[in-house]
Order: sequence, then structure tokens, then C-alpha cells
Amino acid sequence: MPTHTLDSLRTFMQGSGAVLLPEMELALFALGLLLIDVWVGQRDTYLSPLLALAGTAFSGATLWILKQHVAMGGPFSAVAGSVSVDPYFLFISSLLLAATAMIILLSAGYGVLGTAPQGRYYALLLSGCVSLLLTVSATDLVILFLALELAAMVAYLLAAHPQASGRPHPAAVQFFFPSAFGSAILAYAFSLLYGLGSSTSIYRIDEALQRR
Repeated sequence: MPTHTLDSLRTFMQGSGAVLLPEMELALFALGLLLIDVWVGQRDTYLSPLLALAGTAFSGATLWILKQHVAMGGPFSAVAGSVSVDPYFLFISSLLLAATAMIILLSAGYGVLGTAPQGRYYALLLSGCVSLLLTVSATDLVILFLALELAAMVAYLLAAHPQASGRPHPAAVQFFFPSAFGSAILAYAFSLLYGLGSSTSIYRIDEALQRR
């Protein structure tokens, strides 16, 4: 690998990459679970939940490292101030990772999937956790909207995931249309906030509202 590529990667991991590292780790584990789902298939019983748990553990360890950085230097942000790491993010993210790990354990322990694909289900759980972590860390309306839309998409796919009966649950269809309507309302509300603050930054919108 060329030296300038390594330098760019090192610079990214020291800046934006450090802020997004918990999400990137979960996303990589989710991708690995999808690949395992293709290669292993129905023979997989414990590998997928173990890898999913490993993903939450790695992300949790990264949160602990970020906590030390916040304790020493205070909150910090990246991606042009669109995402930030602060005590609020660390606390809520820890709860989200713990809840995701609990869901993984319960799903594996009670065999709720039956003969349905294992890796796809756990990849969706990790993807949902990624979207929620981005929602907590976002300080920009665009990032926040995209994270909420990703969370809604994951919820729809989980509702449509084949259960023991092998058929998609009708809740998926019932969920899709209200979700699309809610997204339209949310986009309109965010456009009003953008008009008030002339910016998508939550902090700048707050400053503009305080000046009124």
C-alpha cells in the first residue's frame, strides 16, 4: 500500500474515523454476517449470534476508549461538525449496545428464527444499532434524517424477515405506508428548521432561535 494512502488512513482514523469507529465496527460485522449467511446457510446455529455479540463487544470497547479521550480533552466532533462524541452520546450508546446484545442473546437462546436465515437477521440488528448510534451522535439535520430513515428501513426489513412459518409478517406491509408518511412530515419539519436557522447544524439553528 502506498505511503500516502497509509498517511491518509492514519489521519482519517485520528479524526473522523475515531468518532465513527463504533458505527464502522458494527457495520463491518454486519457485512461479515451477510457473507456468512451466503457461505454457511442454514447449517449455522451459533456462529452468527457469536459474531454479532463480538461486534457489540468491539464497539463497546471503542466507546470505552472514546470515553477516556472525552474525559481528558472534552467533547469533540468530526465530519465538519456533523457528528460529535460527548458524555450524552457515550451513555446512550452504551445502553443501545447493551440492548442489542440482550436481543441477540434472547434470539439465540429461544430459537425465534426457526429455519429462517440466521446471518441476515443478526446483520439487521447490528445495522439498526448503527442507525441509532448515528442518531445519537448527529448534530446536523441531514445526518439525523438519514440515520432515522436507516432505522426505519431496518425496522421494516426486520418486520418482513421470514419467521418460522417461512412467510413475511403482515406487519411489514402495515408499517411501510405510515413510515413513508412520517418521513415526509419529518422532512418538512427539518426544512422549516433550516429556514429558521439558514443552516442544517443543530447548534447554529439553536443560536438563531435564541436571537429571535
